[in-house]
Amino acid sequence: MRLIIGGKAQGKRDYAAAAYNIAPEEMTGELAAAKSARLLYGLEEEVARCLREGIEPEAIVAEICEANPDIIIVCRELGCGVVPVERFDREWRERTGRICCELAKQAESVERILCGLPLRIK
Repeated sequence: MRLIIGGKAQGKRDYAAAAYNIAPEEMTGELAAAKSARLLYGLEEEVARCLREGIEPEAIVAEICEANPDIIIVCRELGCGVVPVERFDREWRERTGRICCELAKQAESVERILCGLPLRIK
């Protein structure tokens, strides 16, 4: 598994597609389809959806990584700005950050994308 992180509109998905030769039909933005995809993008939005629906996102992400160990996961960084006022937004940010920390521990590589350029972290 590989993890790619970065801020909003920094070119994470485009970088991943080019660097790892991934076609659009091999990508998904939904956890439900991630077990058979090469790339999952928008992890942070799927974490929010799970939280709204009362589903534990940590368990689903762990299942995906076990079923699809070669997946590339793309997630927007949420923790570098102002702390949100709304309770849900704070929980979403915290849970997404903790999921990314766990993914980073397990990942073969972790890259941060800034202005479309990669910085290899691990």
